[in-house]
Amino acid sequence: MDEEMNFPNPVVRTDLPTRRRKWPRVLLGVAVLGLLTIIFLPQILSSKVGRKFVVSYLTGKTNSTVTLESFKTSWFGGTSATFLSIADPMNRRMGFKSLKCNASLWNLLRGKYKLGETVIEGLNFDYVINDGRGSDSFERMRNAGSDGAPASAGGAGSLLPELSGKITINSGTIVLNRGTVQPKLYNVTWEQGRLENVEATFDIQALDRPWTYTLAADTVEGNAERGTISSNGTVDLGDNGQADAKKLKLDLTLTGEKVRVGSLGAALIPASTPRDVREALGDVLDKIDVAVKAADGMVTFVRCEASGPTAKVNIKPTIDLAATPAVLGVVDGAAGTISMGVSKSLAEGWLVYLNPFFHDAIGGRGSVMLTIEQLRLPMDKQGVRAATAQGRLSAKDVVLDRKDEMTAAQALPDNLASQLALMTGDSQKEVTLTVDGKFAVAGGQVVMAGPMVTSVHDTTLMLEGSTDLDSGSLKLLAALGNAPAITSRLQNSRPGVAIPVGGTIRQPQLGVFGLKGELADASLKSLNDGINEQITRMRAKETQRMMQKSENQVKEILRPLQAPTTLPAGK
Repeated sequence: MDEEMNFPNPVVRTDLPTRRRKWPRVLLGVAVLGLLTIIFLPQILSSKVGRKFVVSYLTGKTNSTVTLESFKTSWFGGTSATFLSIADPMNRRMGFKSLKCNASLWNLLRGKYKLGETVIEGLNFDYVINDGRGSDSFERMRNAGSDGAPASAGGAGSLLPELSGKITINSGTIVLNRGTVQPKLYNVTWEQGRLENVEATFDIQALDRPWTYTLAADTVEGNAERGTISSNGTVDLGDNGQADAKKLKLDLTLTGEKVRVGSLGAALIPASTPRDVREALGDVLDKIDVAVKAADGMVTFVRCEASGPTAKVNIKPTIDLAATPAVLGVVDGAAGTISMGVSKSLAEGWLVYLNPFFHDAIGGRGSVMLTIEQLRLPMDKQGVRAATAQGRLSAKDVVLDRKDEMTAAQALPDNLASQLALMTGDSQKEVTLTVDGKFAVAGGQVVMAGPMVTSVHDTTLMLEGSTDLDSGSLKLLAALGNAPAITSRLQNSRPGVAIPVGGTIRQPQLGVFGLKGELADASLKSLNDGINEQITRMRAKETQRMMQKSENQVKEILRPLQAPTTLPAGK
């Protein structure tokens, strides 16, 4: 077997099946499925399953609970939805009963809201202006998924949505909410204003081009007679797709008749209640007439008038949006006047800086007129320090609530009107206040530009000095004018006697034992004796009240121990 053996090669089989690759078929199937999904995406989104995707998308975008009854759209135009509701954690809802527009799904997916002819029925806009901590409804929505990071503030350079269309709103409702954080308690109280029967139209080519609007609505407050407001005008928010305050353009008007201001005013005015607003402005403003224009970052109120049984406003403010921060002012040479009632919050929060006697004012009693000749107020937290102003304050028939008692631990009553009564010998529960004088604001101080004539009952004082806007500290002198109850005790006194006024606007102190001026010893003794008699009387009155209170408490404690009264037989 030395010979090499050669074996034939096996025969190549061609009849056996060959193994083919599957991935081309898979790719083809995926491509076909994707194409079909894209083609029929509008129909998918209109289905029950697709609607859940829409709801899930809106929930993530708005950080809210969303419900939607139906949604229909197409690639080339025509989108509708019914009963959309976007609810916040306190169940305030934004949405509508129905929306029909010409927007295409293709544009919506690209963020281009070319709505075309649009009709919204039953709009409900439950909007939080401020939650008490500086956020509104939209900021809460923008914070979705931001892990608590604050949303970027709008302003110059912020992008405007690509929105256009002729939009009509029928039978809408707008609810305005404002929260106030209560000091020490840290809970939030809410005020709410309501507009119903809202009818509006918007003709928008683009938000960075001039667009027009009209709006009319009823103001609603409980079951009271409704008022009406209406507004129309032209708006241009910026340029090149960006919001820019320096390029803001406005030309609009706002009118109102029989507007009930309690609830609506409390929602619009920070830290106010319906009672505060009614005391200051009355129940109704019979007429409101406002015209506003803006160009090159300057907003000018060409007209700002309002009138009612209690209040009358005629002022032309301006807002310089081009400044940083924005600055509130008045039109040069056009002094404005604000005449209104005296509310407790207005007196304690604002008027006390102009005259400390307003600290004791009773809300809803009397009136005040503020004339503003010049104003420059930066609109930020530190604005009062840089504010400048000139004007005049007049008040009449204001009623001060005197507290005709004091404890043994008190050197003086905690009520300024009661401190003055130590010198006058008055004992009335209420006394009237009349004020008239000029003031100026500069360098963080309110300065009485000339003597501010202040009459409390039959005592007239001439106030001069300053009040610090930051700390509220008072550095005033109250010169005696027509004050018969005091001067009758200052026998042989010379003119020029003044009473120091110190402390703060929250705890003002009348220097009843530290009068300024040349006084005879006998006159000073006579006055001090009268003051001490008043102090003794007020302390005795407080002691008597506390004893009566203790007696009543003891009676309440012993009441269950007393034997029941039995009626005679047959009764």
